[in-house]
Amino acid sequence: MKSKILTFLAVGLMVSACGGNQTTDSQAVETEKQSEVTQEEEDTQSSSDDPTGIISIRKTWADKSINVGTGEGKVGIEQLAKAFCQTYPQCETVNAMGEYLKTPNNDGEPISVDGLMYDVEVDQRNGFARCMMLVETSPFMDACYWNRKNGHKLFAAYMEEAHESGAYAEILLVFYDYDPATDVMTPDADVNAIFEEYMKNPDDYALRLPQEGKDIIVYNYVYDEENDSAKTSEITFIWNGDTFERK
Repeated sequence: MKSKILTFLAVGLMVSACGGNQTTDSQAVETEKQSEVTQEEEDTQSSSDDPTGIISIRKTWADKSINVGTGEGKVGIEQLAKAFCQTYPQCETVNAMGEYLKTPNNDGEPISVDGLMYDVEVDQRNGFARCMMLVETSPFMDACYWNRKNGHKLFAAYMEEAHESGAYAEILLVFYDYDPATDVMTPDADVNAIFEEYMKNPDDYALRLPQEGKDIIVYNYVYDEENDSAKTSEITFIWNGDTFERK
């Protein structure tokens, strides 16, 4: 698994005291400060529980459709990926891709978002996009789409991030059906269910969306701790024009 090193900043609380006989005002100030501390503790806990932003996306994506908002324009990977990224910017690589897609360029140079560097690739011809954070453990997001027989498109986004210490690891794969008549992406639970059993443990599985071809490969890692090694096996899911079938 690949990831970045996250730094958590401790926030100090400024405490002021009221003198004299203003007991009521002092108590009110103290109550307000206690409320602020409680809120800061909740925010810190929330950040600690979801350092990648992926968990919060997992909790909500299946119940939320996305308006692509292209009007009469042509819909490709840029439009679909941008709509997804703008909806779920809490994952850093997703946010960086969204920022890039606001003013996409093809110069191949890394971009800077919030002080971090990202390599972004958009392959319009193959309907594929990738955003990778340029740190040692390289968290990334892939996105692509397939043309369905009924004229719709199937859009997929895959996010992967883990801490190098093993403190956390998160992966998430999501699928949407895009209907050009409504310009809306709707979560496709049926396609997601095909892959769910292979995505439960991010330490044992990895997945790559195709930049070339149409099939999806899931990689299974079997670890040999005694010899400090791992064996890799592949599971291929074949695109049939509407969904995927295991090979």
